Amino acid sequence: LLVHPVGRHVYDTLINYLHHRYRDALGEDGLPVRPRLCHRIDRDTTGVLVVGKEAHAHRDVQCQFESRFVSKEYVALVVGSYPRDDDTVEVPIGEGRSLETCLEHDVLKESRTSVRVVRRFEGYTLVSCVPHTGRQNQIRVHLASTGFPIAGDAQYGGGAPPKGFPPRYVLHSRAIRFYHPRLKSWVELKAPLAEDFRH
Repeated sequence: LLVHPVGRHVYDTLINYLHHRYRDALGEDGLPVRPRLCHRIDRDTTGVLVVGKEAHAHRDVQCQFESRFVSKEYVALVVGSYPRDDDTVEVPIGEGRSLETCLEHDVLKESRTSVRVVRRFEGYTLVSCVPHTGRQNQIRVHLASTGFPIAGDAQYGGGAPPKGFPPRYVLHSRAIRFYHPRLKSWVELKAPLAEDFRH
């Protein structure tokens, strides 16, 4: 599911569904609820996504994302046996639609991801990834740059999803921690793995 309209795909997105769901709702300030994305995840990535229902909350949390106060954890199934149990990938990333163009772009931006092995399988490794910067497709590019792309991520060298795998690449946004502007405390949101990912 796309999180917001893109190009000719203007309906059937998460933000469309949320606007429909809250179309008659009022917030604590008495104003209509207008759901706004605090960040984005790709259509094929499952898991946690933060949406602000009121403008002030959205602004506050979105600023936390932009200032890198928010901590995120993803899990991914990569092709091959990842060689190090704990690793830090620091590879500058640019814009591009392939691994080569992302790594060889004229404008490269510093990026860093921590990678930890969770479990090893025959031919695959389940890893936990914590991005310390927020580049587009950072985890997908970083894992592919090490020679261990995400299973099913054809765009970055992971090949088509193998038989019995989900019909997408296997990446999941497991947890997000941020400071809640109304509760005035840190909150952590977690999402269990999708059933087809677990299988």
